[in-house]
Amino acid sequence: MIDLSTLSDEELLDLLTELKQTQQRVKAFQKYNRIEYFDPFPYQRKFMAAGKEHNIRYLRAGNRCGKTFGAANEFAMHLTGRYPDWWQGLVVPDGGHTYWCVGVTLDSVRRVLQKELLGTENAKILEEIGSGALPRDCLDLDSISRDGNAVKSICVRHKDGSINTLNFYGSQNEAVMMGQKVRGCMFDEEPEHRSLEIYSQIKTRLLNAGGNGVDGFLIFTATPEQG
Repeated sequence: MIDLSTLSDEELLDLLTELKQTQQRVKAFQKYNRIEYFDPFPYQRKFMAAGKEHNIRYLRAGNRCGKTFGAANEFAMHLTGRYPDWWQGLVVPDGGHTYWCVGVTLDSVRRVLQKELLGTENAKILEEIGSGALPRDCLDLDSISRDGNAVKSICVRHKDGSINTLNFYGSQNEAVMMGQKVRGCMFDEEPEHRSLEIYSQIKTRLLNAGGNGVDGFLIFTATPEQG
């Protein structure tokens, strides 16, 4: 305990400066390490735990109930290898893989999945990148490929030191999805047209993506307005 009455004006000023700097460091850590504070709802924990036995999972739920938020935090765990102590689901032990985020359009991906994972809808605002589910210290900002305000791809460092590549696609971009092995895919909302074809394309990309006999995983979240 510090007796403030014994401090000189200069010492008080130094103490206030140190406290302010500490507060700024705490705020920065909280901003750029959101995954450390993720506390899932019971239904989210159940969905996540199911990944240990099922490499393809579908979470059907209403709007604004946390389905995409929860899925994005799980996806970030797999990309970075940073799993909390309470984790009971799938564990991806290594990096060096390709991951996909797929939505109805690239613009909807930007507004939803990019926002949840990277922290901003505007890829040009670099100070906001890393304020989403993916921690900033895992992101290679120099690797970002952009299309206007949308991120097309970014490199993510796994805790083993290797690099994962995260690609963002709209469902109209099926042609560019071909020929890749995908360790994990987050697919948000059902496209109005050719949804089964897109789903089949993704399933094909998952085959043996983690090595012989180890398929990739798919997390599909949707409010099934298209049926």
